[in-house]
Amino acid sequence: MRHDSTRWTALLALATTMLPCCAAGGESSDDPECRSGAECASGVCLGSGQCAPVQSDAGTDSGMDSAAPHDGSADSPMDSNPPQEAAADVPEVPSDAAEAGACADDGVIESGEAMFQAGVEADYRVSSSVSPFDSAGACNGTVCTWDFVAINASTKDEKVRNAPLQDQWFAHEAEFATATHASILGPVTIGVCSYVEYGVYRLEADALLLVGLVSETNDLYARTKLVFDPPVPMLKFPLQKGASWSVDTVASGRICDSALEYQIDQTYSFEVDKSGTLKVPAGDFPALRVNILMERKLGVGVTSTQQRTHLFVSPCAPTVARIVGPDGSDSAEFQQAELARRLLQGP
Repeated sequence: MRHDSTRWTALLALATTMLPCCAAGGESSDDPECRSGAECASGVCLGSGQCAPVQSDAGTDSGMDSAAPHDGSADSPMDSNPPQEAAADVPEVPSDAAEAGACADDGVIESGEAMFQAGVEADYRVSSSVSPFDSAGACNGTVCTWDFVAINASTKDEKVRNAPLQDQWFAHEAEFATATHASILGPVTIGVCSYVEYGVYRLEADALLLVGLVSETNDLYARTKLVFDPPVPMLKFPLQKGASWSVDTVASGRICDSALEYQIDQTYSFEVDKSGTLKVPAGDFPALRVNILMERKLGVGVTSTQQRTHLFVSPCAPTVARIVGPDGSDSAEFQQAELARRLLQGP
């Protein structure tokens, strides 16, 4: 089976939507204690439907080196009954964080300013097949202003909101036992196969990890489950301009209920290369730009390709914008965009 290269780029786009949808993990009970992190003192609802225990401050001060790739040692697929502390080290952003002064425009986004937990809901304006498009912005060095308010292209508005993982078919998959949430990513078409894709994530005190990709349902000819080994650190905290990291990973599993189990080698390279002001329909935001290059290597039934994605992150806000460049280009900037997703209204 040949994987549609354009659709595969949803990997980054989807993973970096950063709007958690639901908790994920091991076996759920008939009478769950929680369905979202907002119901737990620790801010984390495990896939079992139980609240993760509250950790001491010493347990959340990890400080990952922003220049080094995550080795995935704590995030490899585990059995379906992991120790609960594995998923408990998660930062919590109080709903009144901005009012409490926790969100500072100081050029550094700490883990406590990252609104990627389950319970976040936001509206987005999404434009596709945008041409021309200026990804570079108006810059003085690496300090820039981007205006993504009005984009002349096919556009729609969509809401991304939470949904309990306990209601999803992949809730009991052992590979996702230590995941903290999942997010609806969007439709995927591969030949005659079409499905809605979810990203499964693990939010830690120092990183947001992409653990895998799944189809919304396990219907015949649509069921898809890919697991990353090691998981991909989509963000590392504290996030600041100049930080960079990369990871070599393998996405393993079945696509569209295939008889063949794919082993897809990929390299992700990340650089926080610019900062400044981002104008979107929801308003003006101070933002850091995470410039991401995905390189997928040639494999059986899989085409090799490269693609850029620009992710704009602001303190105490969901992802403000995600811009996906044209398939096959490794240029840091681009003049066309496959997708431009901008915040329309936040939580």
